[in-house]
Amino acid sequence: QAALYTDLCTWALETCANGRDDDCNGVIDDPEQCALCVPNAPSELCDGADNNCDGLIDEYFVCDDTGRPSCAPCTSSLQCRINARCRSAPDFAGTWCFDECGAGCAPGTTCDGEVCVLNVTSDVLSCLDVLGCGAGASCGLYGVCAGTQGACINDVWVCARSPEWQAEETRCDGLDNDCDQLVDEHPLCAAREARLAEMKPEACAGAPAGVAWLAVLLSRRRRR
Repeated sequence: QAALYTDLCTWALETCANGRDDDCNGVIDDPEQCALCVPNAPSELCDGADNNCDGLIDEYFVCDDTGRPSCAPCTSSLQCRINARCRSAPDFAGTWCFDECGAGCAPGTTCDGEVCVLNVTSDVLSCLDVLGCGAGASCGLYGVCAGTQGACINDVWVCARSPEWQAEETRCDGLDNDCDQLVDEHPLCAAREARLAEMKPEACAGAPAGVAWLAVLLSRRRRR
């Protein structure tokens, strides 16, 4: 249980077969951590219950070649076994290795403190650690940001922006470039529209297209 691992001495993980008590719990090379997994045995879940009926609740267990655990205190996902990540949970003190919810999730959903985003490394949708980026990190819901995927990379939220995106909208192209639900709101856009209106002489009204275009060209030359 979480209460058993809140002592500062237990933040280190046990290193098997080194003859030392790495996690300072009074046991050298803990058998719960270092014993090989039994094929086809019931799986222990990190949920505060004794799922595999061995008398231990949420014990350390190792099931890969690296000897890294799941359901254990951690400071980095590198300390966790494959398919487990170091993250926080409401019922546990600090950060722990938890099995992640895997690929195939729906964009925008959350699972165990993680958010479903596009993994830019594997190019698949999966639940990724957002501890360093803050919960609910988003690339925006409106304008050219709608549908944009992102990922937490080295504690920085990175978005796959479209070519039309602008941090400050100055393009005046009829799109919501900065994703604030406003289109062409920059003063430059209003000034541009005013200049275009000035370039259309009243005499051009109803004139043939060629004559109207010539009047616009002459108007531009007079303003230079």
